Amino acid sequence: MKNLWLFDIDGTLVNINKLHLATYKKTYRDNGIRLSDKAILSTFGMTEKEVLVSVFSKIGLKYGRDLVEKIKQEHQRNIFESVNELNGIKPLVGVQQFLACLCNNNQYTGIVTGNLKETAELILKKSNLLRFFRIMGYDDNKKSRKQIVKDAVSKAKRKFEFQKVVVIGDTIHDIEAGKSINAITIAVATGSDSLKKLKSKNPDLAQSNLKNYKKI
Repeated sequence: MKNLWLFDIDGTLVNINKLHLATYKKTYRDNGIRLSDKAILSTFGMTEKEVLVSVFSKIGLKYGRDLVEKIKQEHQRNIFESVNELNGIKPLVGVQQFLACLCNNNQYTGIVTGNLKETAELILKKSNLLRFFRIMGYDDNKKSRKQIVKDAVSKAKRKFEFQKVVVIGDTIHDIEAGKSINAITIAVATGSDSLKKLKSKNPDLAQSNLKNYKKI
């Protein structure tokens, strides 16, 4: 039985959340916005637009298009430069083995991420994981997280025949996006959300990491 397996990147396949956090803090600080680490981490898993809607709401600032575009462009430049400076990115425990297992069993694998395309592909190249994926769903500055997942499934249907869709991620936003299309949802506590918080969204399975991928 062939299924479609859709993976988030940050906190699921690799964990460079400290880098993302530092980059967001710099971008916000350069634009006169002060947020706690906790407030920034709560937006992880969202698209860039969803992140800024949440941020502006937290600080009581009007959602102005010019400032939003300025922040998005600066953050995109900052995160791309930060990732590009890395010599490499180590995949999280069990990730390479799990992906190799899926590919060896002729399963279809794809990416659904809140990163913009250039950043997402750079992270996957730096971690030597890009080779595993046949479908890519990115943020394009317009889509919601749920729309990214929906569009990735539609793209896959034009190429492959599969029965079930499985969405794997490390935040409640990944779970909510998977549930919005009635996918099987797998939560892993290797990112910004705790196992307890992930379980509160009732995923089909919640694990500490992907080491025990055979259970999945």
